[in-house]
Formats: sequence, structure tokens, C-alpha cells
Amino acid sequence: MAHRDEVAWDVDNIYFSLNTRELNLKDFEYLDQKDLIPIINALEYNTWFTKLRANQIKLSHDNLDKIFHVLKKSLNLEELYLDNLGLKADFVNKLANTLKVNPVSALHTVDLSYNPIEDKGACYLGQCVNRLTKGLVHINVSHCGLSSKGVNNMSAAFCANTTNLNTLTYLNLSANSLKDDISNLHNFLSQSNALQHLDISSTDIVLENLFDALVKGCTTNLVHLNVSRNPFSSKKSKEAPISFKQFFSSTLNLKFLNISHCKLPQEALKNLLLGLACNEFTKEMSLDINMDGDLCNVVLAISKNKSLKHLNMGRSMKKHMALIMDSVVQIIQDDECILQSLVMPDCRLRGDLFNLLNALGDNKSLELLDISGNLIGDSGARLLAKALQINSKLKTIILDRNNITLQGYHDLAYALESNRNLQYIPFPIFDVTPCMKASAERTDVLMRKIQDLLNRNVSFKRQATKHISLQAGFLLTSKQQALERLVTQTQDAIKSLGSDSIAPHNDINHANDVIRDAEDCKQLLIRLQEVAQHRNDKHPVEEKLQQVSSDIYNSVCDSIQVMIEKMLKTCKEQCPYVLRDEHTVQDIKRDCKQKKQIPLDYVTSCVRHQAGVDIMNRLR
Repeated sequence: MAHRDEVAWDVDNIYFSLNTRELNLKDFEYLDQKDLIPIINALEYNTWFTKLRANQIKLSHDNLDKIFHVLKKSLNLEELYLDNLGLKADFVNKLANTLKVNPVSALHTVDLSYNPIEDKGACYLGQCVNRLTKGLVHINVSHCGLSSKGVNNMSAAFCANTTNLNTLTYLNLSANSLKDDISNLHNFLSQSNALQHLDISSTDIVLENLFDALVKGCTTNLVHLNVSRNPFSSKKSKEAPISFKQFFSSTLNLKFLNISHCKLPQEALKNLLLGLACNEFTKEMSLDINMDGDLCNVVLAISKNKSLKHLNMGRSMKKHMALIMDSVVQIIQDDECILQSLVMPDCRLRGDLFNLLNALGDNKSLELLDISGNLIGDSGARLLAKALQINSKLKTIILDRNNITLQGYHDLAYALESNRNLQYIPFPIFDVTPCMKASAERTDVLMRKIQDLLNRNVSFKRQATKHISLQAGFLLTSKQQALERLVTQTQDAIKSLGSDSIAPHNDINHANDVIRDAEDCKQLLIRLQEVAQHRNDKHPVEEKLQQVSSDIYNSVCDSIQVMIEKMLKTCKEQCPYVLRDEHTVQDIKRDCKQKKQIPLDYVTSCVRHQAGVDIMNRLR
């Protein structure tokens, strides 16, 4: 194999340094198809790699057969990603037959997305599921040309092997046609299961029937639910089933919900928001309500929900834009606002966005803002720049396609000089292109200045990056080669001299002992690193850093308390009548204590991620 040394170097150094257990054949796509065979074959008895990924590359029949051969023998291969390879039903049939030969296979993850396996392949996949005695954890068959028949057969296999109810955590059926009866899928979802991620978007599944099943079996573990671009009901009724509200009021771990472009009736939308509002377990939520209807009432309802942290409203404002934006501004200005990301691209809001930009100045929660495609122009850029000068929370802003000229970018660059928190602005290529035509040199200067200021703001992050130790073989390659040459020369000299003497202390025996130690020395640094990295006890420096964090936290709390007392004393001197009541004073103290506390986690993070990381990296 012509590239054997290069492949060995990649595995010994890049894969080892990244500590990855995934063998990605795309990393070796520069090789001929026949050269991939020994790489795949090495997985047969390999104990390091547990994942095989071969996506969006061309694999010959010999390579696919070699994958089957590995699956017949391997006891360690757990995850198989073969998406977008043009595989058809006969491949899945061979996969099922292969797993029949290896009853102790460790395989639990299968990704066949973007392969036209169709319903016949789904039936074969059901046979695979039945033969995985340890159960399936992850299955992705999105964009596979399946219909309700194929999904029903596969779901029946899920139910037949009851282990799957306790193991299957990821199921992606998106972009298949499920508009006919799918009773077996409903049956599986209605049983108590371990599903955490369910993507059933763009399948024409009827949502009111789906939620009848979800409320029975998926309220405990489900974290990610994507049901976008599906009809809500097969009837024209405006009423929503009680199960719809029950699901959202009883779900325990839901963090992400995409229900965009579903044409929900008002009653269903009301039930959704009321359910989330009265659910005490949804502490952090990402909601995509990218809807086609009137959003005004929706946003008003969202403003009362204290569990939503991520909101996507892109391409959804077609009327009442001013009223909708007023509601959004109310959310942003609320002192108890917990919204961390607000995404509203391509809404063409123009001046209707200005009030929101003004409100950003004193917002203390938003970290990501996407206002791309809203045509705010230089006037909007100027308002955004003013807000950035006093905003201390935003880290990412996406603002391309806003008709901003050089004057607008000049205002933003000026604002960044005093803003130390903003870290990322994707390069606004659509807006910059006409600027380059007008004045290429000035545009280049401004863009460089903006990027330099953003790089300044993220410099502390670079210092806090995890220290990666390269393999000893990479660090000492030249020295090892020199050592091997000396060993070879010494061995040749010994052979030429022969065994002139058998005395235990003669020079030849001494040289052999030195050679033996030299061979063992090649692994010495690796063993020393293992000793250093696998300490059972906590590093004393880490313990001291934790103690220092606690001391700083206590000092900060004491300082804040003293400051509050002094401020209250000043208030009493200025307004003695209002503050003569001790209960009022105590209420003020309590509110100040709640709002002005600095979390211990924040202090610990600052100490350990800045000073701590530098110290530990130096020790390593």
C-alpha cells in the first residue's frame, strides 16, 4: 500500500491526540478504493475504534463486503454511519444476514440516512433490530424513501424486541411519507420508552394522533422533538385534543421543540403555551414557532413563559409587525428575562426593528441575536452600535443582508472598541460585496479592524483551551530514529564479532543488555505520561483553586452586603419618612440580595478557566 506510512501516522498521532474512537473513511478518500480494504479490515480485531463512518464518499462493492466481513467478526464495533452512499435494500438485507452470523455483536447505532432503501429496506432493517440482543440506541433513516408500510414494519420490530424500549434514545424518520396508517409507530411511542431525540418532521404525519401516543410514553425522557412541516389534523376542526396540552404540561425534560409551519389552530397553540407555562419542570426551552399566521398573540403569551431560553421567529412576520415587535421588546426589557438567543432572520422588518435594537443596551440575558435579512440599513447599524457600547452580555450577532454600508460598519467598529464581550460576527459577505466595489481599501481596513477587535475579545478563550498532549512517538520521532540506527549498528557489530566469549560480564553481553534497555526506552515516555494522567487522587493545585474560589466568593458576598448597608443608610438619610418602616427596609435588603448575588459557579469558572488552565497546562 503506497500510503501506508501516511495512514499509520494519521492514526498514531491525529486520532490518538484527539482521543477519537471513530474511524472516518472520508479522512482517507485520497486513496484508491483497493487501498481502503486493509484499513477497513483492520477493524476486525481492533479494540480501539468503536465507530465506523463512511458518509458522502464512494465505496466499491469490495469495500462494502469488507464492512460486512468486519461486522461478522468484530466484538467492539458499536456505531455504523453509512449516510448518503446510494445504498439500497439489498445492502440492508446483507446487513441483517451478517448480524445473524454474529449474535454477540456490540452494534447499537445505525445511520442509513439519505440512502434510497425504501420500504423493502425498512423490512430488512427490522430484522437487524431483532438480532441486536443488546438493543438499539440510535437509528437514523431520514430521507430514505420510506412510506407508512416500511415504518410500520420497523416499528413492529422495535416492539417485538422489548429491550429497545429501554435502550433506543434517538429516532429520526424525517422526510419520509407517513400520511397513511402508522399504528405500529403509535403503539411503540405510547409505551414507556427511553427516547430522548425524536425527529418526525416533513412526514405528513397527523400531529393530533401523534400526541395521543406521545403523552402516554414519551413524557419522561424526551429532550428534542421536531414535528415541523406536518398537518395538525386531518379534519377542519379548530379544536385541539386534550392530549396536546397534557403532553406539554407533563413533559419532564423537553429542551427543544420545533413545531414550525404546522398551521396550528389558535386553540392548539393556546394549549401548547398554557401547557408549557404551567409545567414546573421546563426550566430551559428552545422553541421554533416559525409560523405563517398572526404571531402577535403568540409573542404576548411567550412573554409570560419563564422557561423559554431560545426563540426562533424567522420568516414568520407577515402582518402586524409593529405590534409583534413591541411584544418582543417587552420580553427583552423585562428584568426577569431569561431569553438567551433570539433568531428572526429574513423578516424584512426595516424600521420596526429599531426599538428592539435600542432595548439591547441594558438587556442582561441575550447571548445570540440573528437579525440578518431585515434591511435595517445604516440607521439600524448606528442604533446597534450604541447598544453594543453598553451591552455586557451579547456574544454573537448575525447581521448580513441588511443593506449596511461602510458608514454603518464604521459605527460598529467604533462600538467594538469599548465592547469586550462580543466574540463573533459572521462575515457579512452580501453587504460587504457592494462596499468593496465602492472602496475596496477602506472596506478592507474596516473589516480587519472589526475582526481584530473580535479576536481580542476571544483571546482569553484561547488561553483556556484544553491542553492536548501529542503522542510521544510524534514528539520524539527524530530521536527514536537516531536511537534505532545506533541499535542496528551495534547489533551488526555484535554479529560480526561473534560469540568470542561466554563470560557473564564481557562487552558483548553488556552491549546486549544496553540494546534491550534501549528498546524498552521507546515506550518509557508513554508510560510516564500514563502515570501522570491517571492519578487517582485529585491534583493539589485543583484543590487549592477550589478553595481560592470559595474564599473569593465569600469576599465578594461580604463586599456586596457592606455596600447594600451603606446604600440603605444613605437612602434613610435622604428619605427618612418612606424608610421609617423596618419591614420595608428588610424587603429591600432581601430583593437586593437576590438580584445582586454572583453565583459561586461563575467565580469558580473564572478562576479555573483562566488562571487555573494556564497553571495546569504549565504543570503538564
